[in-house]
Amino acid sequence: MTDLNLPSIFVPLVGLVFPAIAMTS
Repeated sequence: MTDLNLPSIFVPLVGLVFPAIAMTS
């Protein structure tokens, strides 16, 4: 993986995890 490929996975992951935490809190 390159630094250009990392955000491609990291950004959508945060986009799914953050709302999940916000809904449970």
